[in-house]
Amino acid sequence: MLNIRQASFDLEATWSAIASMRTAELHAPGYSLAGRGEGLDVQAAHLHELRNGTRRAVDISAEATGQALAAVTGRLEALREARFEAKPEPTRCSACEYAKICTHCPVGAVEG
Repeated sequence: MLNIRQASFDLEATWSAIASMRTAELHAPGYSLAGRGEGLDVQAAHLHELRNGTRRAVDISAEATGQALAAVTGRLEALREARFEAKPEPTRCSACEYAKICTHCPVGAVEG
């Protein structure tokens, strides 16, 4: 049996800084909440940006984990209700494989 009293984890990312921040702000608190639910005393979370080698701490406070849980709960409810709302913005659309054919994609968000 594994006996861990304190835990820290790292997220690694290779995509854009904006996408990395969004991912970290949702995933890190979620993973922290899950670890705490399993009895771990999660003390820290970090985001490693693999392209430039930077490492930064991610907020995993009670407030951050509560906000992440609310965001995920809202997304799951929307999926259950088959609500798929377009949320176009240049940083999001530039990473989307459907951007070139999407009628919601902002002009100039995608090259070519």
